[in-house]
This record gives sequence, structure tokens and C-alpha cells, in this order.
Amino acid sequence: MENDHPRLEKCALGFMPPLFMTIKHIGFKIVMGFLSLLIFLPLTAVNSKAEPSQMAPKKKIVIIRYKLPPDNFSSTVRMLKAEMAANGYREGENIEYADLLTATGDQSSVPEAEAFVDRHKDSADAFVTCGWISMAVRNKLKGTGIPQVATLLFQTVAINLMGGPLDRPSGSNITTIYMAYPPEKILRLLKMIIPSARKYGVVYNSRVPADQFFKKWHEETTLEQRQGLELVYFDLADGVDKVMAAIRQSGVDAFGGGVAIRKPDCTPLFHMGIPVVGPRTSLMDPEKTKPTDEVIGHFNPPDIPGAQAGKVLCEIFKGKKIGEILPQPVEKQLVYVNLDAAKRLKINVPTKLLGGGYFIIK
Repeated sequence: MENDHPRLEKCALGFMPPLFMTIKHIGFKIVMGFLSLLIFLPLTAVNSKAEPSQMAPKKKIVIIRYKLPPDNFSSTVRMLKAEMAANGYREGENIEYADLLTATGDQSSVPEAEAFVDRHKDSADAFVTCGWISMAVRNKLKGTGIPQVATLLFQTVAINLMGGPLDRPSGSNITTIYMAYPPEKILRLLKMIIPSARKYGVVYNSRVPADQFFKKWHEETTLEQRQGLELVYFDLADGVDKVMAAIRQSGVDAFGGGVAIRKPDCTPLFHMGIPVVGPRTSLMDPEKTKPTDEVIGHFNPPDIPGAQAGKVLCEIFKGKKIGEILPQPVEKQLVYVNLDAAKRLKINVPTKLLGGGYFIIK
């Protein structure tokens, strides 16, 4: 039987191929779209990880430090900001810093630091503190839940700040990055360069909290840890001239100190013709520093703890609780050697020390 509607048959036959091609084309687009998602989604994930500004509100870090020559912890702050920037936190974009450098380097700076805490604690995401001023800030932040990363503390100060051993997290709102200058390490260096040494002078300032802990640390050493040395204590609170006279009269073979001995008014102590053996919080610049009697000791580069503090903050901003973060020593410690001073004081520095030493003046 012939088709009564030939035009309809023709139209139907003519309609089917375009419909098939359209479906095929749509299917191709779907497949290509799916492949595009597979390619670009990982890239999006990487970018979102590197750009915290797209995922969270602007962060605020409060930095509190005090005057300590030669750079007042500037290198610590610089490396902190560099580490944060490397993790996507760029100053002026998704993070801001409130940075206080106190007017002095002693306890008179505490009220200034406390007022700065009060001014910023309601808007701060975390505090980073340098040196002994961390103690004053700790007292203001205790119980607030605001994270505090305390850097460049003597190990004894860190123990006091944490309220216990440094092999466990605080369980509260603080962690530390501390400098390990055990007296036994310093005294071991002294015996290596002056085997006949019998007396060592500990110079401290009873008005400076960090120095109080520094003195206590020495007092708690055993005779074996002291390498059999007798320790003699000199308090800078009595005045630099009196301390110099007392050192000369004591007959010490060498002496060293904590924080206060590095202040400019103590410079004459380093020109007495008596070897200075002890920790340094900063390195001398041989081009700008006059010859001194400082022969050997340990040194923690202050920029390293800045970077470490930045890593800790990034962990916190990713959701880790600061009370779960272990205290950590400064990652790098050097033995510095002043060969110029050793030569003038007729001290032979053993070759094994020169191999790992940081030469300040050749």
C-alpha cells in the first residue's frame, strides 16, 4: 500500500539524521566538559591552598619585642613575615601585623607591653613575643585562649613559661621556640680552649628576668656538669665599674653572661684582657666591631626562630590547637670562634673546634 502522505515520509526520513547528529554532538560536549573538570579541579585545589585569602578573613598578628642590640629582633620579625608570605599570607592583603618595639630593654618596658596587649587582644588572632618580655605577655593572655608563640627564650625561661618540662605541649594557649645554652656546653668549650681553667665568672643583672633564670641555671649545675669549675657570680645591678673591679680581684680564668651583658654600657667588660666565653644572641660584624676579648661560645641565629614561629602560626591557622604543639629548640646552633681574640690572649683553639665553628674574626 502506497503512502498516502509521501511528503511526511520524506520529512521524517530527512529529520532523523540531524536529530542523531545533535545527540552525538551533545554527548561529545558532556565528555569534554567532564575531562576539563578532571584537569582543572586539581589546579583549583592547589591555588586555594596557596591563597588563604580566598577562604578565610584577614588575620592579625601582634608582635611584641624589646630593645636588644644590634637589631632589636628585626631579623626575627623579617623571617616571620617571609615564612607567612611563603604560605600565602601577604601583608596588606590577607594579614596585618601590629609590631611593638618597647622603649627600653629592661623591666620598665613591662607596662608598655601590657598596654599593647590590652589594646589589641580583642582583634588579634595570635601573639608572637621575643625574649623575656614573653613572660609579661603570658600573664596578660593567660586564660584568654589567644595563641602566643614565644621565641628566643633561654631554655630556663621557656620551662618557667610553659609551667613544666619542654618535652610535652602546654595544653593551653602557648608554645615556645627556645635557645638551648646549657651551662655545661659553655663550660665544656672553656675547658677545651683553657684546660687549666679553675674559675668561671657568671655575669648577670638581678633586675632582668632572663638573667635571673640564667643565674639560677648555673646554680643548679652539678660539679661534673661544671667540669669541676668553681662559679663566681657578678651582679650588674651593682654597676659596671664595680663588676669589672670584682672580676679582676676574683682571679677567674674566663667569664660570660646572659642578656644584660650585651647592653652598650657593658662594652668595657669585653676589653679587660680576660677571655669572654659564653652565649651570644647576635653575631658580631668583624668590619664594624672593635677587637674584643670574646673568644668562643654558642650562637643561635635570630632569623631562624622567626621562620619557625611562622610555621607554627600556619599550623594554627589550619586548625591545629596551639596547646597541642610541642615547644621546640631553635633549629640551628653554631659555635662561634674569634681567632683574633684567641691570638691576642695567647689561646690555642683546637682544630676540632675550628671545623664546626663560625669564624667571626680571622
